[in-house]
Parts: sequence; structure tokens; C-alpha cells
Amino acid sequence: MALDSKKVHAALSAISKAGKLQARAVVATARNPKHYLHSYFEWDNNVCGEAYREDQARTLIVGYREEITKLELSAAIQWVRDPSADSHVQGYIATAVLLDDEGQARAAVISEIERVISCLRRAGEVAQAVGVELDVNDLLKRAQALGMTLRKLRAAS
Repeated sequence: MALDSKKVHAALSAISKAGKLQARAVVATARNPKHYLHSYFEWDNNVCGEAYREDQARTLIVGYREEITKLELSAAIQWVRDPSADSHVQGYIATAVLLDDEGQARAAVISEIERVISCLRRAGEVAQAVGVELDVNDLLKRAQALGMTLRKLRAAS
């Protein structure tokens, strides 16, 4: 099914509570056959289970980008991993909510940079394992420096 981003955004926003969104809440709401998001999920338990539907919800949440007009058109991420959630708890928070909390906003950016660092490390290891020359050390050092700078700014605030 083609994604109608405006309708998906409206539906996800309606499900969110104080800008926070969890896959479980999206699935619970979309379970209603009359709900707009219902058709984005596989409901046949012979094909998939609840965990798969929650994964589908995560895909909708993190994949949504809203078109914002400034001088030119660009896409903006609407939900990110909630930096206040415990590491073992799944959850997302609206970027609009983070605009009002500089500390949490920095924590969210630091979390994203840590993912970049992990991906760069893994890319270097994969390249080495398969015999492809790829030097990610410069990018890795720059990402680590950026993360350290943001952590210092967060600690200072």
C-alpha cells in the first residue's frame, strides 16, 4: 500500500501521548479494521505475530518524515528513540517535544551519533572480513569527536 504521509502523520500524532509514541500503542489502535493504519499491518497470525506487527509500527514511526517549507523543501524526522526511556524499554518521542527540552534534544542527537559510530565500526570490520579496502578511521574519529563535544555541552547545561 502506498504511504500517504499526511494521513499516517495525523494517525500517529493522534495515538501519541504528550508527543511520545510506542509501537504497542500503534498496533493496539490499528487493530480496529476501520482505523486508517489497519491496512499497513499483516493481521493473519499464520503469517506473523504480534512482534512482527510491532516491528511494522516501528517502521512507520521512524520512517515518517514531514515536508517542511522554508526556503526550499526538505524532509524532517518526526519521531526518534526516546532518550529518557530505559535502554530495555522500547519507545519514541516526537522531535517537536524535544524542541522544548535542550538536554533531551542533545541526548537524542548523541544517541544517533553513537549509532553512527557503531555502524562505522561495523562497516570497517565487514570490509576487513571480506577483503575490501575501506578506511573508516577518519570518519570514525570525526563522529567520536562530535559525540564528545555534544556530551560536554550537555554536561555544561
